[in-house]
Amino acid sequence: MKNTTIFSIMFALVAGISSTAFASTTNPGSNVQVRVVSLKENKILVASESASAEAVLVELLDANKSTLHSRKIRRNFSFAQSYNLSKLTDGNYFIRVFNSSYSYTVPVEINGGVATIRQQEVQEIQRPTVRLADNKLNVYALLVGNPAVSLQMLNDEQKVVYTEETKVNENILNRRYDLSQLPEGVYDVLININGKVFTEEVTIAR
Repeated sequence: MKNTTIFSIMFALVAGISSTAFASTTNPGSNVQVRVVSLKENKILVASESASAEAVLVELLDANKSTLHSRKIRRNFSFAQSYNLSKLTDGNYFIRVFNSSYSYTVPVEINGGVATIRQQEVQEIQRPTVRLADNKLNVYALLVGNPAVSLQMLNDEQKVVYTEETKVNENILNRRYDLSQLPEGVYDVLININGKVFTEEVTIAR
């Protein structure tokens, strides 16, 4: 209860900061809430609240996406911490909050000792909803930034039986596939969204 109260206060403080200084999740359906804020003296505040059934990792990455610092947030846990970036050289960095179902990446640029969040390049990816009914496969997700998306289906021998590259329109991935011509069996559906791959298993039975 104490952690939740502290986190609520922190989010209230963060909400009052200019929109040019912070990035936040834009997907109201997400079970992870994130705020990343530029503070004075070259510091970044990362606040995250997870209602996920699994832990969430918070990472500071360099320009090559190599991990400089990592911290795990326990499931159903609130977290807020500032990071002092004053010892980092000028360049591009990333704050990433993620687990197997969710990824939120915020680009940060350090120039002349000043850390700036590149708000327009924030990337948020959530696990798509995959449902199979009446031999129709429905794939749906709310995404940010119209990312590149590809889909593959593999049979139980791990052979590719279908592949497609598609684009997201107005931040919505909404695709339906007719699987009536595929034989009965268990299939893996691989959905690649800007390099993050989500895997779902579906069974065709008639």
